[in-house]
Amino acid sequence: MRLYLRWNFIGLLLLLPAIGYAQLMDQGSEKPEPEGGDPAGAWMADSTALPVWASPALLQLVSDLSIDGTVSGSLTLDADADTYEAEYVTSVKVKLTIPLLGQTIDSTFVDTVREAGAFSVEDANLILVPTVEEGETAVSDTLGFTARNDSLFLIQVVPLPAQYATIMANFGLEAPLAILGFERLEDEPAPPTLPEPPPPGSAADFNSDGRVDFSDFIAFAQNFGRSDGDANYDAKFDLTGDDSVDFSDFIAFAQQFGQ
Repeated sequence: MRLYLRWNFIGLLLLLPAIGYAQLMDQGSEKPEPEGGDPAGAWMADSTALPVWASPALLQLVSDLSIDGTVSGSLTLDADADTYEAEYVTSVKVKLTIPLLGQTIDSTFVDTVREAGAFSVEDANLILVPTVEEGETAVSDTLGFTARNDSLFLIQVVPLPAQYATIMANFGLEAPLAILGFERLEDEPAPPTLPEPPPPGSAADFNSDGRVDFSDFIAFAQNFGRSDGDANYDAKFDLTGDDSVDFSDFIAFAQQFGQ
């Protein structure tokens, strides 16, 4: 149990700065606030830099933090029908050092948003309600926004997996904010270039039960530190394909945990 809690803490440190998909704003920058406006129209982002605001308390957890990320794709808001279509991809490369563990992380994170539904505006908040299958419950998403004649900025609270949200709350940390920037598009938007699917054999469902859970974590932990050439080395735990089950593989495992 102590090992599990320690690795959960490592996962928290990794995910807090990484899920923002962004370029880190200068330390001491004021927290971004939405201004509202008229968000209706067709908007496009083409490898647009994606800033992230992080609280001073969060920045104290890591050092040498470098975030290089972009957003690409389209968002269309039809004011006549009060409907929206979203199809965009965020990709970010994160480098940081965790002094407590003496570890340096260098990893890339990708997220794809592809959905349609209804939207409404309340003050400076854009409320998106995706269309779901019959019998399912739609989960709305509320984003602060600033709309100008030629640009739209969405302020998004960086979401955390449930297993980390409680830990973050216990630390009293404010969630980081990502700022997605789009430009107005007069013509129909072209579909974005979506990321390549993960290569075969990269899945972290080691026991093939359809879920990456604690049993997979135990198996991974038992093989951690082994490399090609060791008698008990198993290549399926080498998620990054570098012939070693090391910290980079743990990052890849953490991204898939709970799926």
